[in-house]
Amino acid sequence: MNRGSICAVAATEELIMKRHPARFLSFFEAALWGVLCLALIGADVVLRPDWMSWHFVLVGSMLFGLGAVVNGACAFGVVGRIGSGQVEYLLTGVGILVGIVCARAAIPGHDMTLVDRSTALSWPAAASILIALILARYMLAKQQLWEFLVLTAAVTLVGSLFVALGYLHQPFPWINALAGLPDLDLNPVLAVVAVVTGSTANAAVTGRVRLEMPTLRGSTRRLAGGALMGAGVVSVPGGNDGILLYGMPAGEPLAFVAYAAMIAMIGVSVTFVGRVTETWKS
Repeated sequence: MNRGSICAVAATEELIMKRHPARFLSFFEAALWGVLCLALIGADVVLRPDWMSWHFVLVGSMLFGLGAVVNGACAFGVVGRIGSGQVEYLLTGVGILVGIVCARAAIPGHDMTLVDRSTALSWPAAASILIALILARYMLAKQQLWEFLVLTAAVTLVGSLFVALGYLHQPFPWINALAGLPDLDLNPVLAVVAVVTGSTANAAVTGRVRLEMPTLRGSTRRLAGGALMGAGVVSVPGGNDGILLYGMPAGEPLAFVAYAAMIAMIGVSVTFVGRVTETWKS
């Protein structure tokens, strides 16, 4: 996540403001790598979010998207930014927890559930679509070959490992783990710590760690954005992580509705407000 600067907000910004589709397309590649990972490890079931009715999913996705814009990063991006030394983004987690608690007072929270693989995308179909997407991204992207390969490697690892971790240890990804407090087993906690540690290690090795202390304006954005994201997560388990890496591979129609609503909200916000993310790479 850190090396590839993987973030739905940044990807949508690039698509709208710079007409660069590479990072946006790479998110779908991550979902397809997840399908292939499950096939490789011989999983006979797949995870999917336990969706509510479509109107809850629609509102929750839009809330999550708006929260990600206010925050300046999605669930993936938060981990990458913390790893780069932007400790202010730890407050996003606090905001998400507050949002979850408040939303659960009105709406019962849903988690991940296991479903038979018969509803999921088959691995041959996933492999075929994945190859087509990678080729399309290579032809459309205005990237150097090295940048293309780095992003490809990043989404491959994120898609495969996140799906494998979610299959082996629930609650996961990190937003689901946060929502499960205080009743968590040790394994999901270790998985989240490992993900953040890996992000930090990558930033350190590549010389991109710049410790930045919190500011009042930034802290307010992280808390407010996190609270909106948390409110959305109650009806869309896992946020954009859960939609892409669990909902879509499971063949859940509402996952596609949820992702479209979330991206639409981010896109409209970026169109009217302009750039909302901050410099990530040095």
